[in-house]
Amino acid sequence: MPDWSSIAEALRAAGTSVSATAAPRSVAGGDISAAWRLEAETGPLFLKTGPLSSLDMFSAEADGLEELAAPGVIRVPRVTACDTAGDTAFVALEWLEFEAPTRDAEHRLGEQLAALHEVTRERFGWHRDNTIGLTPQHNDPADDWVEFFREQRLGFQLGLAADRGYTGQLQAQGAQLMKRLPVYFEGYE
Repeated sequence: MPDWSSIAEALRAAGTSVSATAAPRSVAGGDISAAWRLEAETGPLFLKTGPLSSLDMFSAEADGLEELAAPGVIRVPRVTACDTAGDTAFVALEWLEFEAPTRDAEHRLGEQLAALHEVTRERFGWHRDNTIGLTPQHNDPADDWVEFFREQRLGFQLGLAADRGYTGQLQAQGAQLMKRLPVYFEGYE
């Protein structure tokens, strides 16, 4: 169990007022990290906690959320803090209340995701590596999307699979897909 008074102190140092006696409530959704709702003076927070080794993963997640929020085209939870307290790493985010999806909301989300995908950079990749769950995800910059996807996504995942004993047909089919990948993107910009 995390040391909540240390986390409250770290949050206060980051500018979020939380009572040292605030009792977080466990919430669903934490497969690789514990997930909590914590009441703060500015409103509820979504808090993910884990061992100190989780700090880099949480930091990359916080950076990613800030990157997604920057264009201002889609609602992304605001990052309140990402830090350590005692033997616990944590990331604190604005708590978002979700409602039952409606056709209009789903349409709006589709439009917002499309607008987000119109935001481009000079190169493919990102300024730092991150994770998919506990799996590392490399983001070395590349000038070409097919090269980036082949090496940083498919090739890396196939390498992880091979390291875990998944060889044979999976690797043969993966190599074939990687070789043919440019065909799937011919004429695509």
